[in-house]
Amino acid sequence: MIKAIYLISSGGIPLYSKNLTESKDITEVTLFTGGISALQQFLLETDVGVAKSFKTKTNELFIESTPDYAVVLITGLDDTYSTKEVIDLIASITQKLSFTLSGMDDFGQITYQQEEEEE
Repeated sequence: MIKAIYLISSGGIPLYSKNLTESKDITEVTLFTGGISALQQFLLETDVGVAKSFKTKTNELFIESTPDYAVVLITGLDDTYSTKEVIDLIASITQKLSFTLSGMDDFGQITYQQEEEEE
């Protein structure tokens, strides 16, 4: 089961988040997206390369990055989806968003109308 989806600006600012299993306040969302962005930048700067996925004790995170934003999907370790299915899904979401995000405002935020269209 997909537990959450995050859309993160290149600077780590949460542009959109949807947690399907529990409610998260904006502080938790911002902390998470900033941490993911910092980890990605650290891996890039140390010539390790950008992470596409990684596992924690309870979840697996899949990350698809573009120069302007990243999409993160979180699944449980006991998920019924295969890794390939999740990778294909996140690639599809990222491709679809590339058209929508061309209309972002000057602050890098998605309008409520764009959010409703994507859901």
